[in-house]
Amino acid sequence: MKNWANFTNGILTIHENLIEKRKKENNQNITCVYTEIIAGEELSNGTFLVQSSKKEITIEPAIPTRINLEQFVVFCRDPSGYHFYNKTFFNFLPKLEKFSVRESEFSNGLIILSVSGMSHNQAMRHLKQSLKFAAENDFISFSMFNQETNNNWGNLMKSFGNQEKIWESVRKINGSPTFLHTDSPKFSKMFGNQFDFHSNLYHNFNRQHFGHVNNCITDGSVFLKNVLFRCRHLNFFRLITNADVYETFLDLISKWNDSIPSSFGNSLLETQISRNKTCTDSEISDENCICSKVVKHETVKRFGPND
Repeated sequence: MKNWANFTNGILTIHENLIEKRKKENNQNITCVYTEIIAGEELSNGTFLVQSSKKEITIEPAIPTRINLEQFVVFCRDPSGYHFYNKTFFNFLPKLEKFSVRESEFSNGLIILSVSGMSHNQAMRHLKQSLKFAAENDFISFSMFNQETNNNWGNLMKSFGNQEKIWESVRKINGSPTFLHTDSPKFSKMFGNQFDFHSNLYHNFNRQHFGHVNNCITDGSVFLKNVLFRCRHLNFFRLITNADVYETFLDLISKWNDSIPSSFGNSLLETQISRNKTCTDSEISDENCICSKVVKHETVKRFGPND
């Protein structure tokens, strides 16, 4: 599928190929439109059914047009109604004016990619694009920390903070806008309104109408090579828990603001966890403990009556 539309810095432009397509098919009624994605009925699992607004706006090729909608979709179709191009977009600009951080300024940011309820092997097979993005942007991996319970939701909440959540701390400490993009209807419903930007309409439209979720939002990047080395060097072969991950998040964002002291005792960037730390110390049950010791068992050879 050709890339018939380009959206950059709030400006939407339809490619000049549309003019060529009209000439080739001798049909000037081949058009592209954009329209807002709107919420519909909420299902019992918290998922919102979404649809495109009936208020479609025709956009001509090679004419840059400023878009004031946050989550919208572009359709290109022929007079019979056949869609030869469909693409959703997320627009940050309409809300950004209220924030102190401007587009031209350099500011720190924290991207958290959380995968829950999936084994390491499943992630390697099915999350190739996400893992590639993480590798290209030097993400710190906490893939082998010790979860505290069998409850995926409970572990996730401990990593994000029991009281003040990490996204609230980011806003308070640095004044940065916050953005949520999630597959979880439960997480979206509980916390979506706490974020400045929430791509629930964009994401659900892709799933419900296009049958795919590969319209990845990849704005922003992180550069954590030095931090990553320090984290690995300090706490190699140590027992790391959800609480330690949360403390590390807090330590990272506190470094953005010199007026805020960094005193997070369990941060993996500042503290070397004791080799003697046990699952019992961290209130982790034996069945969830990934620490193990080599135990030698004596082998007893049994002889039969004829041996």
